[in-house]
Amino acid sequence: MNLEIDISDPRQLSKIRAELTRLLSIVDFAISQHNSAHGKALEGQSTLLHPIDNGAENGSRTHPVDAAIEAVPLRFTTSDVIVALGNEGKASRSAVKLALKKLADAGEIRIVKPGQGRRPTEYEKKPA
Repeated sequence: MNLEIDISDPRQLSKIRAELTRLLSIVDFAISQHNSAHGKALEGQSTLLHPIDNGAENGSRTHPVDAAIEAVPLRFTTSDVIVALGNEGKASRSAVKLALKKLADAGEIRIVKPGQGRRPTEYEKKPA
């Protein structure tokens, strides 16, 4: 990643800070997911479309994509979620896209700008 930063432009500095903060949160989440999941899934077996036990007493379960969405900013892209999921996300891009489509169809997230070509779809979390 190569950034040119004009330190004399406060508006540009604010924008760059926001973007770097967003990227850092994604990287932190991806590292924590990798460390906690390392060795738990069988090699080559995707867990993205299967619920995982979240440890709650009521037996509720959560999908890894849902957890990744919690870690990304209010507005996010397909790529943000894939990066947040780490190696599992990279290996299962189509599963991530399918899960996001299902969440959008269910009204859990909103499509802000559909993807086109190499530009990923931009989503927004549902207001709390």
